[in-house]
Amino acid sequence: MVPDDCLLSFFQNACNALQNLDVKAYGTRLSLADCRRCILEKQKSVLHQSVPNDLDLSIEQVQQRLAKLKQESDLSAALKTSMTALDEAARFALCTLVLYNQNHWGDQNGGRDLQTTGRMDRSRLLEFIAINRTALKLRRIVIKYLSDGPPLFEDSPTPDKQATALRFPQPRLEHIQRLLSRAIGWDPLFTTSELRRIFFDNATSQT
Repeated sequence: MVPDDCLLSFFQNACNALQNLDVKAYGTRLSLADCRRCILEKQKSVLHQSVPNDLDLSIEQVQQRLAKLKQESDLSAALKTSMTALDEAARFALCTLVLYNQNHWGDQNGGRDLQTTGRMDRSRLLEFIAINRTALKLRRIVIKYLSDGPPLFEDSPTPDKQATALRFPQPRLEHIQRLLSRAIGWDPLFTTSELRRIFFDNATSQT
């Protein structure tokens, strides 16, 4: 049986690692799937470091318990809290890494295979909404950017014309949404058009 202390140690170490993730170390042209893999690999690396050598446990045993943890009826409050904290840390780290890559990739669609026509996939729409909500909780990055203005990151490539265009909070918010739109795989103009159709045109037609 994998002891709770071992899992608590992993959760704490993984949270710390993700909260202090060096996004610059991963490059600047990662897709959303690439970013997910980076976050997952980081957690796997921490897991290997968190299993004490003096315990007769394999990494596979720990992973097996982690995979079924939410199904345990008598899960301790400490484990529930730590598991929730890690889920949040992973979402924040993923969103930060995505924003960093899309921001450094630039405003042009070069190198990206973005959808420009057709209809939005529902699962991707839900993912887009979720990652936007997460972005608005990134106090040290997005909230600071919305309040104070460029740069989004310390090493952001911010041309003078972009800095002028982003003097006010609303254009800054739209810039964040464009970055996340490209991360999902949509051209920003396509995203704007489809969101208007889904949330406004359809609602108007039903009244």
